[in-house]
Formats: sequence, C-alpha cells, structure tokens
Amino acid sequence: VKAPFDGVIDRVPVELGSSVMQGGEVATILSLDPVIARGEVSERDLGYLKIGDKANVRLVSGQNVEGTVRYISRDASTATRTFRVEIAIPNPEGTIPAGMTAEIALSAQPTDAVILPRSVVTLGDKGDLGIRAVDKDDKVVFFPIDLVDDTPTGLVLGGIRADARIIVAGQELVKEGEVVKPVEADRATIQKLLGEATAGTQ
Repeated sequence: VKAPFDGVIDRVPVELGSSVMQGGEVATILSLDPVIARGEVSERDLGYLKIGDKANVRLVSGQNVEGTVRYISRDASTATRTFRVEIAIPNPEGTIPAGMTAEIALSAQPTDAVILPRSVVTLGDKGDLGIRAVDKDDKVVFFPIDLVDDTPTGLVLGGIRADARIIVAGQELVKEGEVVKPVEADRATIQKLLGEATAGTQ
C-alpha cells in the first residue's frame, strides 16, 4: 500500500491478519508539513489581505510561529458574514500536532489614516460617505473615506489628505464648491468632540 503523500501514521483501524474489503480504510495518515491554521476575517478587513501575506500564530501551548496566507475565501459565511482564511505554517519536524487551538494575527499593508470623531462623517452630493474640508482657497471640498477601523476614541479613516482642514462643526450646512470663512477649532472643541465619540461607544 502506497500513500499519495508523505505524512505521519495517526490511526490504524485494522490488525495484522484482518480481512479488508477493496477500498477499505487501513490507516489514517496526517500531512503535517505544512500544518494549516484556519480562521475568519471580517468584511471590513478582507480588502487588506492577500495571498502570501505573513501571519503570526500563537499556539495554545504558548509557542509563537510564523506562517503565510495560502487561501482567502471569497464566499462569506451566511451565519457570521466573515471570510475563511488559511495559514500555512512550516512544520518539518512535525512538532505541531493537528487540531491544536491557536490565535492568528494577520499583518496588513500599512496605510495612511487619521482618527476622527464619528460626528464629522457626512454624505456627499452623490451619496458617498465621507468628510467635508476646506481647501487653500477656503472652498468646501469633499473627501470620500475608507473606514480602516472603529475604535472607542473615534473612526480610523483613510483617503484623507494629510494637510486637509476638516470641518468638524457645521459640515451639514455647507456644500461642495461653496466659499466659506473657516474658524480654527480650539482644543476645547476638539476634546469635546472626542469625548462625545468615546461616550457613544459605552
């Protein structure tokens, strides 16, 4: 009997001298190199991952190992709306057994982002979610946003220029292209907005 792959014999359900029907099971062989860690990622995080990304895996034993993303599902679970990912972990000595509980930490590509209170997010003229800001000519402009994360202190948003002067109050009262007289928010106003963002998550 020849197995189609290298592995470790885990279970032998027959004994020496037993009769085995054609196609019957004679042994269970585990392929443990690589060993595969499976997990789920949210809809929000899916776009930041790609095949070949590195991942850190912490085993229930406390051991930390590094693996590589080998599979990302494109079909969300109907129950959780999450997507399955698989991490291939080198295991040449077979020291990591199959079925062990683990925590997976995935490292996405870095992106420029800012933390802003939820109250500054608004809808643009075309219905896009974003923020309004003022350009160098004091004209109102709109930036569509990319939601990176939702934290207790506010939203982590991408897609906003580093030098943008963001409208934090009255953004619903102006339109894109309108010339305004902006007043720089003082520290007390900013702290108040951040405090409201924190309170909204409790």
